[in-house]
Amino acid sequence: MDAREAQETLSAGLAKAVVYLLEPNRDVAVGLRLALRNAGLTLARSFSIPSELLSQLHLNPPDVVILSENDEHNVFDLAKKLRQGEIGRNPFAILSLLISETKTASRDSAVRTGTDAIMIKPVVIDKIMDQITRLGRSRLPFIATTDYIGPERRTQGSRPSVIPLINVVNTLQYRLEGRTIASHVIDNAISKCMTQVWHSQLHSTVLKFHYISKTAAQHQADEAMLPKAKDLIDSFAAGLDFAAGIGRKLGKNMLSDVCQPLIARIAPLAANGGRLDAAGQKEMQDVTAAFAAAITALIPKTASGEAN
Repeated sequence: MDAREAQETLSAGLAKAVVYLLEPNRDVAVGLRLALRNAGLTLARSFSIPSELLSQLHLNPPDVVILSENDEHNVFDLAKKLRQGEIGRNPFAILSLLISETKTASRDSAVRTGTDAIMIKPVVIDKIMDQITRLGRSRLPFIATTDYIGPERRTQGSRPSVIPLINVVNTLQYRLEGRTIASHVIDNAISKCMTQVWHSQLHSTVLKFHYISKTAAQHQADEAMLPKAKDLIDSFAAGLDFAAGIGRKLGKNMLSDVCQPLIARIAPLAANGGRLDAAGQKEMQDVTAAFAAAITALIPKTASGEAN
């Protein structure tokens, strides 16, 4: 394919891409929508309230979602729910957050949502187009932990991770490559990716329990750290409940059956204000081992995930 053909394929793909923008200021929303359409995203739509966006996320899953930070709506919570699969039909749509330059905490909040990209307002349409094109062509693989689903941003030189990489569905890539894929095939691919996400979260829960058990035991030497130890023990119990919920999503009710008695074993430890004697510390280790054994038996562990 020569340069002209490549550009034509790119332009045709952008013209077919479904892009949703949430911006509460109607005038700004209309202006951005028109600018995106003029730049080649002819199917771009803008919404001024989340309920309008939410209904369309389910009816017509987009390839790209752009959320603009504002004082009226918590777009960070909305973004995280999208990534978690709590809203819409495609948790793996390209996600970009437009954040305020004056709010220093916004960048960290945005990263924790699992967004693909961040842009500081006021935005330039050319930069949005470059960002969308780049993410359509080359997207970071995802990781999934107990509290994060999104791109793995750590580089090869940073500390190693045992959490597997997941190459998630990227419908924008299909558009830019000129591929037409039936909706039921995409739905199946999304379902496969979500299964990989849930598997990864369960294995990540084992790592979390090891950390909690070790750290709560270390806190026993300092009276001032007991409240933090209690929070850790509480999060251990919450983690078991979280894992049971994933088991139900996966249709593995046996995992839920395993978690319930383990929760009952942790409950007395959580009632001691963070204090753990030797027996209590061993109980946490034993519960962790029992949970890990159940996960190993029920959930396969893979080195990486493939969606394409």
